[in-house]
This record gives sequence, C-alpha cells and structure tokens, in this order.
Amino acid sequence: MFFPFGGDAPPPATLRQSPQPAAGPAPDRGVGDLADTIHTPAFLGGKGYHLAVMATLGMPVPPGFIIPTPICLEFQQDRARVMQALEQGIGRQLDWLAALCGHQPLLAVRSGAATSMPGMMDTILNVGLTSTSLPDWIARLGPRAALDSYRRLIQMLGSTAYGVPAARFAAALGDARQEAGVAEDSALTAPALAGLITRYQAIFQDHTGHPFPDSLNEQLMVAIAAIFQSWNNERATTYRTLHRISHSMGTAVTLQAMVFGNLNEESGSGVLFSRDPSTGENILCGEFIPNAQGEDVVAGSRTPLPLAEMMARWPAVGERLVALVDRLERHYRDMQDIEFTVQDGALYILQTRAGKRTPQAAFRIAHDLAQEGRISREEALKLVTPHDYKRMCKATVSALFKTSPQATGLPACSGVATGRAVFTPEEAVAQSKKHPVILVRHETDPNDIAGMAAAAGVLTANGGTTSHAAVVARALDKPCVVGCTDLRLGPDGARLGGQPLLPGAPLTLCGATGRVWQGVDVPVEGGGTNHHVESLKSWAVESTGATLTGTDLDGTTGYVYAAGLAGETALQNFIQAYAENPQPGLYLDLRSPTSLTCTSDACLWDAFADLSSQPAAEAVWLDFLSHFLLNNPSAANSLKGVTLINAPADIVKPLKKMGYRVYDTARTVADILSGSAVVTPEFIKGVIGGEKAWEKLKLLFAENGFQPGVPVAPVHPESIPYVYFGA
Repeated sequence: MFFPFGGDAPPPATLRQSPQPAAGPAPDRGVGDLADTIHTPAFLGGKGYHLAVMATLGMPVPPGFIIPTPICLEFQQDRARVMQALEQGIGRQLDWLAALCGHQPLLAVRSGAATSMPGMMDTILNVGLTSTSLPDWIARLGPRAALDSYRRLIQMLGSTAYGVPAARFAAALGDARQEAGVAEDSALTAPALAGLITRYQAIFQDHTGHPFPDSLNEQLMVAIAAIFQSWNNERATTYRTLHRISHSMGTAVTLQAMVFGNLNEESGSGVLFSRDPSTGENILCGEFIPNAQGEDVVAGSRTPLPLAEMMARWPAVGERLVALVDRLERHYRDMQDIEFTVQDGALYILQTRAGKRTPQAAFRIAHDLAQEGRISREEALKLVTPHDYKRMCKATVSALFKTSPQATGLPACSGVATGRAVFTPEEAVAQSKKHPVILVRHETDPNDIAGMAAAAGVLTANGGTTSHAAVVARALDKPCVVGCTDLRLGPDGARLGGQPLLPGAPLTLCGATGRVWQGVDVPVEGGGTNHHVESLKSWAVESTGATLTGTDLDGTTGYVYAAGLAGETALQNFIQAYAENPQPGLYLDLRSPTSLTCTSDACLWDAFADLSSQPAAEAVWLDFLSHFLLNNPSAANSLKGVTLINAPADIVKPLKKMGYRVYDTARTVADILSGSAVVTPEFIKGVIGGEKAWEKLKLLFAENGFQPGVPVAPVHPESIPYVYFGA
C-alpha cells in the first residue's frame, strides 16, 4: 500500500511554529499548542485551525503548514514585497515537509477564512506536477492517477490563477469522454488522459501566450497569490456582505501534502454531516465518489453515491470513519461537516467545520445534543439564532394537495418557492427585481452566489446534498432541490419531466421533499414550531431566571431582557419588584424583540412575548419604551442600581439626563457577533466611551457565552510565522 508520507502509516501529530525551519523536523519556537492566543481561527483561518486541532488529536490528517491571515492583508497592500518574502523563505518549509514525507509531496493549496465561506474562495490541487516530476509520480501512483492529477492541475491553476475560461477545459474534457466512449472522467485511460493534457496545454498557451508553468516554485507562487486574490473576488465579497462577515479579516493559505482519492477503485472522496442537515436526525448523512478527488464532490460536477454504499463497499473504512466522526462531534460539541479521502483503503480527514443546517435541524440538533448529555442546555441555546426561529414558520406544501410533481430531485433546503424559471445568475439578479424567480442550473458554482441570493429558490440537474448548491442554499436559507434527474438542460433548450421548460415558466419547488411542479398552483400553509423548539424555549427561561410577568426576581443571573416583560404593566411590575428586592449589578437589556442578536435571544423573546408577528413590532416597542421610561421619573430612582444596556439610540441621551445608568452597546454586540469587530478595550472605548464599559461588557459577553477575542499583532512578511501541523 502506498502512503505518501513514507513508512507504514501517517506520521504522528504535533503543532509547531517557526519563521525559519531547517530541513527535517521544524524547530519549536516555544509557541507550543493551540492554547496559545495566536493559534485561533482568526490567525490560522478556520480550515487550517481545525486541521491543526485534528492533528493534535492524533487524527489521520495529511501534514502541512499555514501562511496566516495577516499576510493576506499585507498582500493587499504590497503584493510584490509579500511574494518576494514568500519566494525567499518558503523553500525551507518545503524541505521540512519533504523530509517528513520521504519525498517532495504534491501540494493542496487551500484558502481559509476565520468564518466558513463554502466554495467562495479558491483551491488548487496537485501543485508540483511538472515534466520533470511526472515520471516519479507515475512510478508512485501509476500512469492513470498521475496523468489524471496533472490534467486537474492544469485545469484548476489555469482557470483560477490565469483566467482561462473553465468552459474551454470542460469542453475538451467532454470531447475526450466522447471520443473514448465513456460517461465518467474516471473511465478515461492513461493514453486518453495524455491526449487531454496536450489539449489543456494548448488551451492554456492559446489564452495566456506562454506555456503552462513547469516548476514547483512557479506553480506554488502563482497558486498562493491566487488564494490571496480570491479573498476579494466578487463571489467572496458578495457572500460576506450577505452574511455580515467582515471584509477586513483576510484568508490564510494552507499548504498540505496531497492524498489521492483518484488513485484507483479502492480510493475515493466524500463529504458527510455527523447529523442530517435538513432534519437534524442523528444519522450520518453524506455522499462519496469512487476514484475521485474532493473537488468532484463539492463542485457537484458528478452526481455522488450515498455514503451507505461506501460503507458497504469498504466496511473497515466505514467503521473507522464512524468512530472519527463521533470523536469530532464530541470534541467540537456540535454537528460537523467533514471532508474525507480514501487512498487505497487508507482514510484521511481533510476538513471539519460546524455544518450548515436548516432551522428545523438547528433546533433538533441543539435539543438532542443536550438530551444525549454531549452539551449543556446553556450550550444548546447558543446553537440556535433569531433567524432560525423565524424561519421555522416558513410555508410548506399543503398536506391536502395530491397533484403529482413533474419532477423529483434530492431535497437540499426546506421551504416552498414559486417563481419564474431563469437559467443564468445574471438573469436571476435582473428578473428578481420584477418578480420572484427560480434559478435553474446543471449545477451551481461559486460564481453563481449573487444569482442564488436573488432567487426565491434553486433547482439543479446534478449534484447531491453536499454539493455547492445544497450547502450555499442552506446558508442562504433558499428552498433548494438538487440532483433532479428529470431535468434536462441542453443546447436545444430545457425539459422538465419530459416537457419543455421555457424561460419565464412558472415553477414551484418544495425543498423539504424534492418535488417540482411546472405551471401548477401549489397550495401552501404556514409552518410552526415543534417540541424541540418548545423545549429550548423553556430552557432559555430557566437559564435566565426571567419570567413572563417580570415580577419574580429570585434566581436571576443578573441579566434581564426588557423585551420579555411584554408590556407596560409587566415592566412596571418588574420595577416595583426590583425596588422591593434590589439586586446589585443587574443589567436590563432594552433592545426590542426584533433587534436581539445574541444566540439565545430568539428563544427568550419568543418565550416571553410573541411580538414577531406584528408588522410594526419595532415601532410599537420603541414608542412604548420611550413613553414609559421618559414619562415615569420614579422609574429612574427605582432603577438606580440597574445598568440599562442596548437602549435605542434616540433615547440614550434623554435617559442619561433623567439619571439612568445607560450604556449603548447595541452596535458593539452586533459588530462582534457578525465577526466584523475584534473585542478589545480600545474598541469598546471607541464605540461607547468610558473605561468602565470594558469590564461591564466582559460580564455581559460571558453571560451570553461569548469570549472576547485577543487582538493579533501585525505580522511582517520578512518574518512569516508559518504554523505546522501533522508532524
């Protein structure tokens, strides 16, 4: 069995850091392990950080090293300086990796933001295959796998770093399949792949005016620069804007020894969730493709097979995978989205992160993890958001509706969407300004993000429940159906269930069941909560000690939501109860029910006061709050021991004049929870003013389960602190 690291098994795992490693094992500068403040997702990127965590846990992670996020920010300011520093110093890191593996490995060059942005930035695989190294890799992998890896490198690096249209490579690949009389890329023989590589090289030369780079150093420098540049590409910027992710964090670059899911028929790549991301059920939910690299799965270019088929095909691999997944979920205390590769029967974990999930799944997962004793009830409350609760009430297809759909695919994100069919993301953006649209594609790719965001729903012919379309649709909360084999898109037009599907045709899709109707009036009915939601509501009440009436202060934790007092009478009762039984250090949060942002707030305000169904809830709350507090002078005296926080901006000054202790932290909390601010005393002082606010906010964040971040010192390219894992 071929292991890319030498010996009989993957190497032992440690985490090290050094700006100037020598050949062989990298010297340890004393930074130590992941307990150090520098070793955070903000510094290492989410992907690199979790690889390092898994390596320290002794999991089968291919070794590598990380260029941290501050270097990306330096790159945006001075590209030439950064690339010169990398070119001068990265050879030492490669020597270290080569000494560890027993040979110079091919490299996977991956992006990694602190906050997961699935598919929005770039990845280049198989870096290091050249005319000089190819014979060695043919000897290691066999002719077919080595040539397949080489054509993938030309395709990925060419389209990502040099702007060669991906469609040109795709057309050449399609021609090669047709000439060979095969349906899948994996069926192409070594001679066919050699011919395809010649075509790819000609396409590259035609587009760029020069040959494909033929040295490891040149390929690597171009790949790293492409990763840094992808931080500001249109799709990544759009995704961050949609999800309120800061634009100022930058991406890390992870350089990792390749493992080869395309080695042979005993190899493959897959993606799985430790629980069903649509329903939350406690079952492994995933897909794999035999004889494939990971990009084939996440890109949706090939329709994958169910994970159960892999388990049956390779039971020993399946057994080990189940054990590793369980360990990861226990370690991270949340449902995980995991990428893996099997190379000739050996299992490797390439990524783990908290999985995107539907609102229904979010509540069930949080509930079940607590009931199973894997997390506390307080932790469960932090796994749901205000948006999750609101989306629980989305419409569903009426149970009385019995008309058969014209097509059925794989349910990827629940909800019902009705709109007119459009076939490009540009059409989706333009047409959505006039009426709802359904974006119809072979499969989506990261460049479709704006169209997906504009559409009411997404329908794809290919891909599975872990494809790009499915993952991004769940992140956007767009009803989505993927892998719809009844959908045909070709040069002669589109057909759905054998019938023509014209631009503008009315479509309805049910993302919970995978059903699709054309030209049918589909009745829908409102959604609702379930016992998982109700349980979390009750836990939220228990965790704060607050009550519906607001009169019972016994057992409070020092933090009360005014939104939970549900009206003037309840607030008046609270003030009276506090006057009779004052509690030093109590905080009264004055945010309206619709502006609460902390993760447990959704449960709190829905448990206390169902104002979300009132269209003017925000205005009603602000009018009530302003009227009551500003027109009741006795309240200021009664609440003199209470700190008011998150007061609406227009009443902060009047409240202070009346003698209330007020800290307007709404902007701070929102910025922090959206990832757009690092919590430091200087930041708090700049937003709010006053030294004491920092100590008060630390208590506030601690009570809401949020740990203030540690600022990272600037990093100079001349002393890049590469971080190592897996060795």
